Amino acid sequence: MESKENIKISKIPTHLPKSNILVLIWQDVGSLYSIFGDHKKSIHSYERALQQNERNAIIWYKICVEYIILSNYELAIKNSYRLKEFDSNGLYFNTIIGHIYLKKGDIKKSYLSFEAAVLSKNEIDPFLAYSIGLFYESVGLFDIALKLFSKSLKKYFYHDFIVDLVYRTGVMVKVTNSGYSIRVFSVLLRERFYSRLEKKSIKIQIAHLLVLIGKYKDALDLITDILKIDQRYIFALRLRCYIFYKMNDLVNAEHSCVFTIRDLGVGDAYIWYILGLCKRESGNFEAALDHLVMSSRKDTNNWWLWNTLGILYSKIGQYSEAEKSFNSAIKTNPLFSEADYNLNILRTGNMASGDMIDLFADISETSFLSAPAVFDYPTHYHLRYKYYNGSNKVLTEYMPFESYFRT
Repeated sequence: MESKENIKISKIPTHLPKSNILVLIWQDVGSLYSIFGDHKKSIHSYERALQQNERNAIIWYKICVEYIILSNYELAIKNSYRLKEFDSNGLYFNTIIGHIYLKKGDIKKSYLSFEAAVLSKNEIDPFLAYSIGLFYESVGLFDIALKLFSKSLKKYFYHDFIVDLVYRTGVMVKVTNSGYSIRVFSVLLRERFYSRLEKKSIKIQIAHLLVLIGKYKDALDLITDILKIDQRYIFALRLRCYIFYKMNDLVNAEHSCVFTIRDLGVGDAYIWYILGLCKRESGNFEAALDHLVMSSRKDTNNWWLWNTLGILYSKIGQYSEAEKSFNSAIKTNPLFSEADYNLNILRTGNMASGDMIDLFADISETSFLSAPAVFDYPTHYHLRYKYYNGSNKVLTEYMPFESYFRT
């Protein structure tokens, strides 16, 4: 449950006109609905506030944010143009538009929108700091992303945002090897209030962060709690299989995979993938290949799976199949230069598969195991941070943004 100090109810002056008082009341009601995750009722409450004063830019802004949470970008855009009519300096409008451009993968327009928002006002809006943090995360500038997420954490404690914000901050801590973890996990302790609500999507994020810092036993305990709530919750099932594999406990990893597939009837692509890796580690390449192929049939869009298949085919001498797999990885994600690298090794005749890049560990520790984040942004950088973190010169044009957020 949200602690009292984080639920800020407006002090309503009695001398205000009745219409202004109603605006404040409905605005607070909308904020409370948002905190407790009922975003449709939150929007309805904000709309009731607008009936009293349709020129209130902050309320239009809050409506746009709620639609973004609901992934209804069409209505977010539609309402943002009403917001623009009343947003005198463009801060709120440009924040929303920059956010949506980022979702669509238009980095340049997203950058320009955020730049306009930053220049419009000296005070840092927490949602703007969070949004620009996502921008820097998406272009691979993780140190700056971490600074912005930390700035947003100091001010922002809305129910849905805090889960994604804490999760992403934890990932940035892992990626940058920073000393920020104490602050992050002090926030996580506050998140334990939410566990009383038995909200599994929040618990799985915390479990995932525990995995990130190597606290596998604590993560398994939390996963056990989650599965008591919902024994078929796929993200917990995936994470349990992964943790056993990560601990090199192949017996329990394989048992968890088989139990999930056979007893629960959950034939998830990722579970098949872990099972294939268990067989590969134990030297049973034929079974590993069968399971990995099954995974590829369940989901043809996982470039990391195609890469793993390509490496396995190379290892057992099926070079034409290996080439097809690497090409599938590149076709699925053209940004996946590691598959291109592996393909070049294959074509030059250097079949020492140990020289090939297998990105399972990097991927699994970041974007592919967690429950869906509040926002789903391009995450190809997770594949690459190990190899170019902080050194991608193509992205230096975005660096000047940092100066706005140093205070």
